[in-house]
Amino acid sequence: MAIANRTIRSSMLLSTAMAAAFAVPGVAHAQLVGSGDLVNAVDSGGNGGQLTVVDVDATTTNLTVLSNVVVANWTRFNVPVNTTVNIAPDAGLAQATLVNRVIGPNLSTIAGAINAPDVNLWLINQNGILFGDGAAINSASFYASTVDVANQELFDFYEGTDLFGNGASTVNFSGSLGNAVRTNSPNVSFVTDGSLLFLSEQLTLNADFDAGSGTVSFVTAADIDVTFTPGSPLTFVVNAGTTVARGQTINGSVTGEAVDFAMFTAAGVTDAVLQVNAAVTATQAIATDSGIRLIADGVDTPILATLGGVMNSAGLVEFDVEGELRATQSITGSGIEIDATDVARLANLTATAGDVNVSASAINAGLVTATGGGIFLEGTNGVVTGALDASGAINIGSAAGGAVNLASLDAGNEITITTSGRVTAGVTTAGGALQIGSGFNGPEAITLTGDVTAASVGLVSLTAISAQDIEATAGEVSLNALGGNLAAGDVLATGNITFQAPNANSAQFASLVSTGGSVRVQGLFPGDLVVTGETSGTSVSLTAVDELRLGSVTSTNGDVLLVSLTGSTLAGNVSATGGALTIQSAGLITAGDLVADGGDISLTAPGNITTGSITYKDRNGVPLKELTVMQVKDGKFTAIQKITPKWVPSP
Repeated sequence: MAIANRTIRSSMLLSTAMAAAFAVPGVAHAQLVGSGDLVNAVDSGGNGGQLTVVDVDATTTNLTVLSNVVVANWTRFNVPVNTTVNIAPDAGLAQATLVNRVIGPNLSTIAGAINAPDVNLWLINQNGILFGDGAAINSASFYASTVDVANQELFDFYEGTDLFGNGASTVNFSGSLGNAVRTNSPNVSFVTDGSLLFLSEQLTLNADFDAGSGTVSFVTAADIDVTFTPGSPLTFVVNAGTTVARGQTINGSVTGEAVDFAMFTAAGVTDAVLQVNAAVTATQAIATDSGIRLIADGVDTPILATLGGVMNSAGLVEFDVEGELRATQSITGSGIEIDATDVARLANLTATAGDVNVSASAINAGLVTATGGGIFLEGTNGVVTGALDASGAINIGSAAGGAVNLASLDAGNEITITTSGRVTAGVTTAGGALQIGSGFNGPEAITLTGDVTAASVGLVSLTAISAQDIEATAGEVSLNALGGNLAAGDVLATGNITFQAPNANSAQFASLVSTGGSVRVQGLFPGDLVVTGETSGTSVSLTAVDELRLGSVTSTNGDVLLVSLTGSTLAGNVSATGGALTIQSAGLITAGDLVADGGDISLTAPGNITTGSITYKDRNGVPLKELTVMQVKDGKFTAIQKITPKWVPSP
């Protein structure tokens, strides 16, 4: 029901906006701005007459700015379709600034061309600004605002003074009447080689925005201090947010060295939406500087930020959303920083020179790539992604114990996953350690549907672990299923292989092979322990509560200990090099050939004992004298057979 209501509300807002676009007084009959519309034009010294206006003909007006910074007040400022306004600095001025403020009652309609390549151009009209079909603005920089700015603020900003007392780099925008800056056609263009800023309580724009080497900024607020510091991103101090729920909708294309989207709502504004469907490109030359920024901040209610266009930045991409974030197209930057207080629903993310760092109440993302850094995802209530690929580390967390579901992981360094919820992952490759859970804390369950390769592997699950092949290329494998079954394919490690599972559950492997460490059960003994293939390590110690079923077992430099506490022990060939060979069973013992060359051979069982050949390979030329086979009767061990083993002298 809530979704249906939201849809109805959206339709009503759209209909109202369309009706307003056709009902604005003066839009259809706007006249080209001319000399009769100018009230005054002053410089910072209060001198008037600082702007000449020449009415060339019915379609052309020429303006000449006579001082470095001029503020001109107009009764109206319109540029209708098929008309042109040319603005230039006076002779001797390389560049000038002209602030045009409308003090009359009507909005400004710009549907023609404004040419001001050497002028920093402002248009301030609290009644609203409409850019119509065919509007084309070309200026050194351009600022459009329905929120007023004091004259002295403007003079301080451009002349480096602080007579207004707000700082030379800070401009206060205040005095909003709640009107909008908008377009009524996508056939609108803004071209500058400096700042391009739109500030209003409502921005509804569909155009081509190109700031060249400057910054494009879209700011939605009613009263705000904006600080412009060369070489740094804009900073904002919000005194009053917008009262318009659909405060910012940007379509078309946006290009600049940096691009900012900022929306600040007032208290009590509900269902607030910041929507960017434009294709956005930031050409920031310094990879560590901001390229694309998005700020959505509500005083007491969240904002929905929706992004429907591709975003590409040569610099950082930074999103800070007080609410939900939805991005349906790819986002690329030198690094990506995303912080959302609600869910972040993201398409593909690519960081070309740094980290991808996302924090949200929950994360649902496509492919995530960090070719020059790591991937760090914290989804309080869960994380779901496509393939993760990082040249650095991958760190996934869910503080509230949400599920983590990852298509695949490939990291140049370590991979760490922390949650008490379920973990599911595909093929996993790490240049460093893979660690999921630790100690007695871990996910509810771990399911690894693809092979795992890492320097070392540590898995801790509160219940079950299910994995395919696991390989530790430079360390140990530790598998801990604290409350469920443990199952894996071939397990290979250069260090120790240790595992545990509770006696009510089983542990099953295709093989357990350590080329430089031991293989052993450490902690909880599983009910059934099954290894269908080879078990090999410097030493081997395997204990099962119920049945122990093994393929071949080999120790390369130590003992072999095989124990079944309540069931039978079944094994293939068993060889202990450099140590003793011990098999204990509460039922039967069935084994293949037995070989030991560094200690005793001991077989203990109350039932039948069946083996192949028993061979002693002496290292020191001293044969084992005899083998005693023990059987348990009436709670006592009884020697039932003595065997003289075959002696194979050392070569």
